[in-house]
Amino acid sequence: MSTTTFDELNVKLEFKLIHKNVVRLSISATERLCVALRYLASGNTFTDLRYTYRLGISTISTVVEEVSIVIWTLLKDECMGIPSTKKWENISMEFEELANFPNCIGAVDGKHIRIIKPTKSGSLFFNYKHFFSVLLLAVCDRIIALLMSMLEHMESFLIQQYSKKVRFGKNFKRIH
Repeated sequence: MSTTTFDELNVKLEFKLIHKNVVRLSISATERLCVALRYLASGNTFTDLRYTYRLGISTISTVVEEVSIVIWTLLKDECMGIPSTKKWENISMEFEELANFPNCIGAVDGKHIRIIKPTKSGSLFFNYKHFFSVLLLAVCDRIIALLMSMLEHMESFLIQQYSKKVRFGKNFKRIH
C-alpha cells in the first residue's frame, strides 16, 4: 500500500479510531490502523506483531477487531455497494460480448476458511469436508472485479441467506 493510499484511508477512519487519554496515552489512530493492516495483509500472528509494535497480544486483538469493524462500517457502501439495474445490464452485455454467455451477471465461487471451533457452536460451523470453517462467497463481473462478497457460517443455507441479504437479482431485470 502506498503512503498516499494509507494517508487517505487514515483520514477517512481517523475520527472513529481516536480514543481519549484517560489514565495514560492511548494508541494513536494511525498506529491502530498500521497494526490492523499489517495483521490483515501479512497474516502474522498477534505474537509476531507484539514484538514489532511493542503492544500486548490482547491489545492487538482488540485493535484489529475495532479497526476491522470501523473499516467495514465506513467503507462497505463505497467499496462493496450493490450494483444498480443499469450496472447489472452492462455486466450482462459485457459477459455476452466477451465470453459468449448471454444473460450472465456474474461468476460465483466460494472458499472454506478453516477456523477453530467456536465455543458452544455445536455443529454449526462443521462442514462436509470434516473440519470447522466459514465460507467466503464472492461474485465477480467479467473483468473479475469483485461485485460483492460475504462470510456465511452455515453452508447449507448459504445461497438462501446470501440472496436474502443482498436481494440478489432483484436489482437486475430480465433483458429481452
